[in-house]
Amino acid sequence: MTGKRLSSFYTRRIAKDIDLDYVCQSMLDNCDMAIQCKDNLYSDSHITLIFVVFGKVKGKFWKVTFNCKDIIQRHFHLDEDDSENDWLLVLDVDVSKKPNNQTDGDYIWRIHTEPTVLTLVCKSFDWQLSEIPESDYLRKLDYCI
Repeated sequence: MTGKRLSSFYTRRIAKDIDLDYVCQSMLDNCDMAIQCKDNLYSDSHITLIFVVFGKVKGKFWKVTFNCKDIIQRHFHLDEDDSENDWLLVLDVDVSKKPNNQTDGDYIWRIHTEPTVLTLVCKSFDWQLSEIPESDYLRKLDYCI
């Protein structure tokens, strides 16, 4: 699914309304998640999580991408019939940033989703909010049904 990156002006304009806490609480409380990695979910040091928000928020369809790099801890609990290539239902996403007790001045990020239990702890984290065309949103829904 392809997304259209928000213009820097628009991103700055909505930054007051849409920050990571808002995204997690208000957009990722009912979404589908795909997990992307280069080789292996259990050993790759870079995992990308792609969330497609159900329905419109602020009149638009949205995709949220989390890039987790330098992963130092991971935990997955997928149902028997789920695989890392499936779209997985997510009803709760929590992202927290904490000081890394191993080094001075560095932080670690903890990303946790439910009911598909996934927990990643990584040294590098960034995220992107992208508007997606209605046709891509509907195609994604058809894929899941």
